[in-house]
Amino acid sequence: MPSKLDISKEALILAEQGLRELELSEASLSSIALKASRIARISGDHEMQNIMLYEVGGYPSEPSGVDKEVWNAAERAGRVYRKKEEDGEEKSYAKLESIESMESIILANKELLKCAQYPVERTKASNAITSTAKMIGKRRSFIYQYLRRQIKGQA
Repeated sequence: MPSKLDISKEALILAEQGLRELELSEASLSSIALKASRIARISGDHEMQNIMLYEVGGYPSEPSGVDKEVWNAAERAGRVYRKKEEDGEEKSYAKLESIESMESIILANKELLKCAQYPVERTKASNAITSTAKMIGKRRSFIYQYLRRQIKGQA
C-alpha cells in the first residue's frame, strides 16, 4: 500500500504533467481531464473525481432531468447558467456534453461553414462554433485551475 508521501508525490507529478500538457497543447483536453481524475481519486477527492469523469464522458441525465448529485457537480464545474424565459421567469440550465462531444460540434460546424449556401446557415454554424469554443475554454480553465491548486497544495 503506497504511503501518503508516495501518493502526494504521484499527485504532484501528475499535476505538473497535466499543466505542461495543457500549456503546450501536448495532449487532448479529455486525456488531461482523466489525469486530473486520477489525481482526485488517489487524493481521496471523490466529488472532483466524478466531475472530471463527467467532463470526459458527459454529465448523466434522464428525460425527467438531472439528479441532485450530478446537478451539484455541474454547478461546481461551472456548467450551470441562468436564462430568462419568454414569460420573464429566470431558469437554470446546465451544459451536459462531454468535452469530446463539444470538440465534435466545432468540427462539424466548421465543415458546415464550408458548404453553407445561405447567410442564415453560416450565421448559425458560426454561432455554434463560438459558443461551443467558449465552453471548451471554460473547461480548459477549470481543469487548469484544479491542477494548479494541486501543485500549490503540495508546496
